[in-house]
Amino acid sequence: MYRSPYVFLEDSGTLFLCADRSERDFTAAGASLVRCYGYGADIEVAEKSGFVSLANRVFAPQSSWQPFYAYEDIPKPPKDSMPPICAGAVRSVSLPWGLSYIGDYAFYDCRNLESLSLTQDVRIVGANALMNCVKLNNLKFKMYESGETCLSSFLSEMQGKVTVSLNFEDTREKARLIFPAYFEEATENAPARIFEYHTYGSGLRYRQCVKAGRVDFHAYDTCFPFACIEEDDETLYHLILMRLEYPYKLSKTHREMYVRYISNHMKSMLEFSLLEDNMERAEFILSLSAADRADLAFLSQRAAALKRPAFSALFYERARGLKKPRKNLDL
Repeated sequence: MYRSPYVFLEDSGTLFLCADRSERDFTAAGASLVRCYGYGADIEVAEKSGFVSLANRVFAPQSSWQPFYAYEDIPKPPKDSMPPICAGAVRSVSLPWGLSYIGDYAFYDCRNLESLSLTQDVRIVGANALMNCVKLNNLKFKMYESGETCLSSFLSEMQGKVTVSLNFEDTREKARLIFPAYFEEATENAPARIFEYHTYGSGLRYRQCVKAGRVDFHAYDTCFPFACIEEDDETLYHLILMRLEYPYKLSKTHREMYVRYISNHMKSMLEFSLLEDNMERAEFILSLSAADRADLAFLSQRAAALKRPAFSALFYERARGLKKPRKNLDL
């Protein structure tokens, strides 16, 4: 039925339990990853493993595994071996080229899962694949510039803030995008006997910029004025900086829009870079627009209080290089 029930990858120290996909369960033939065993929280499935799919509930809690053992072609887990890596034990998962199918509830209840890396080869995502993945906030895709991804399938299950990384293998270009959070609320209008649905946050609007498996970057940038109204300053900070640091298909008009926002909020932008201890971003922000002398002096003292001398020196030197405002004396 299957070539071997187990695949052990020495590079990662992980034991993978596999089975051949059958037409009754999946859409194509090939090895399916059924279980993972080991001691690490970061799972990397190498291309040499030959997996073309993730089985249903592959990383779900053990209590939901029983239905799989009804099939004779799927082996049972090894006894007295390494512990299973599932549910809360999973922190990140990296899937290889060639893996095209993710089964139903594949990451169900992986409450500590933070990052998921995959390729444009993933074409089908099963129902509720990311249910209860409350910490998942990072999606990374390897793809070709003309390729399509399953990004919209994932975003439809994720209402929290998500960072999406697109790495184009053929052009070596990169795009980094923030999709803000949103939530929906239903309220009953008793006299009219109807329910009214309200959406809060700009996240839903941003998610609608992913069409036919591809991101419409012009539509994405056009959403920014709505984000300015509905999102907090920290979300805007990350959204703007990622877009400017990786300006893939960023028009001149939209770039000027982002730079203008930074110019009008220079103090808060620099303060966020200080709080996240990101010197490169602080220098990048200062290269985009001029800062106020008083703001730089305040930030220099703030950095000194936080015991970050490099930032304090940067802000102090920039402030010293600016001319002092002339005093007007009315006699």
